[in-house]
Amino acid sequence: MSVLRHSLVMYKTYVSLEKMNKSEIITLFIERQKNLFHHIYNVTHKYIDETNFELLVSDFYIQYKHLIYPFLLISLIFILLFILWKYSNRFLSYLKKQITNLNRIRNNRNNYKLTNNIYSTNVTNDLFTWLINSEILKHRLQYELLESLKNSTFNLETTSPTDSRYTQQRFTVEALQFSNTKVTNVSTEEPLLSKEKITIKASLEVEELILNVLSKDRQYTLESPKLTGQLSLVLVVRSRQYSIDAILKQLQTNLKLVDPNNNYTSNEKKLIESAIENCIHEARARYTFQISDHNVVTISSPTLSLSDRDKSHSTSSPLNNSNDLVSTKLTTTNIPEIQTKIFNDNRFDNVPKTTVKDFNYNYDTQNTTPQKHQQNNNLLQKKLLVRIVKGTNLHDADQPYCTLELNNPHQIHKTSIGKAPNPFWDEKFFFECNEQSNEIRIRIIDQKGKKLSYERLYADISIPFHYVTSTVYKQDVIINPNHPDSIIRIEVR
Repeated sequence: MSVLRHSLVMYKTYVSLEKMNKSEIITLFIERQKNLFHHIYNVTHKYIDETNFELLVSDFYIQYKHLIYPFLLISLIFILLFILWKYSNRFLSYLKKQITNLNRIRNNRNNYKLTNNIYSTNVTNDLFTWLINSEILKHRLQYELLESLKNSTFNLETTSPTDSRYTQQRFTVEALQFSNTKVTNVSTEEPLLSKEKITIKASLEVEELILNVLSKDRQYTLESPKLTGQLSLVLVVRSRQYSIDAILKQLQTNLKLVDPNNNYTSNEKKLIESAIENCIHEARARYTFQISDHNVVTISSPTLSLSDRDKSHSTSSPLNNSNDLVSTKLTTTNIPEIQTKIFNDNRFDNVPKTTVKDFNYNYDTQNTTPQKHQQNNNLLQKKLLVRIVKGTNLHDADQPYCTLELNNPHQIHKTSIGKAPNPFWDEKFFFECNEQSNEIRIRIIDQKGKKLSYERLYADISIPFHYVTSTVYKQDVIINPNHPDSIIRIEVR
């Protein structure tokens, strides 16, 4: 029956649909779907309104909050362990390498300090012995002190009208002699910040000091039984080599003018003595050298390079620049074998003389008597530096130039042509020297030109070799007796 009923309903529906057109059927379908959608929406909205979700979340948090933080902490630990496990080999290798480097640096530093302390002590003791027994440093300081005094040209100061002639003359310390030196009160000072530098202080005493002071027309000799000064040596430690900077300063002496014929009054003597004492008190001698660990001292030769001499003449004193004291040529000398000798008292009897020579004079026939060199052979210079600076008021000269000649081994150098009457050359020449070298000859020649049909010898200057090697010859020489203002400036080392 039910089947028949359902079949009957379906048939009636089909018959009714057959009677309806297509538009009515579509409209009917849409209405039914719309009703169904509204029904679902109403049911869902009613469920949401009736349900409290906040209460559900609160219940979950209250129930499991004691597990959340431990879970996060454990997760973080597992992540870190995973990273360490992944990079553990690389990290351990790097850490081991850094520890090894730190240990190596610490060991090297300890070894360096130990070696430095032991080595500095040995060298300091050797230096004490060398200071007391050797004369090398003393001779070199004498040389540098003379250089300092020679560059301290001064005018005597007086307010007395009778002494006005002294204020108008320039006095230059030309030579320094002594018979003996000794070093006392030697002590060391080690800086706290650096063990690489040792300062050695001592007192230097010079006995029987003799000074020769020159002016244009006068020569003075002064004597003193003693000259004292403070000697400071700064020792810089290097790898098996030590650089030493020696400074002599705070010089004190009591000079007396030698006047056997009583040519000067007491006031004149006091004036000259006081002025030169002040000059010595302000002078400083400085010298640098090197000492090795085999008790051998490397001493700088007096020969200076051209660049070094240019630097020294650019300042008022050569002691202002330590580079001027270091030469380009080094000679090695054993420490304990140098002896002091007294310079010849009549050395200044052979001071160079200059006169105007006749052009037809045969200069090759002129002989000079060789003089024995009074300095120690170990200190003898192997090269001689001659510097022609300038000429002043060369009357009747047109195009002057200079020739420089060493007798043995025979060598000749020539300057450029200067512009009269005040030529400025400032040229330097080196001469090789040996035991037979005994004279330097400098000629001033006026070149052939418009005013002169032949080359004319203007002046001839002869300088004994033993004189220029026992002191530094630096003087304005009068080259024409008829014109005292005609001079030439010469320096010989």
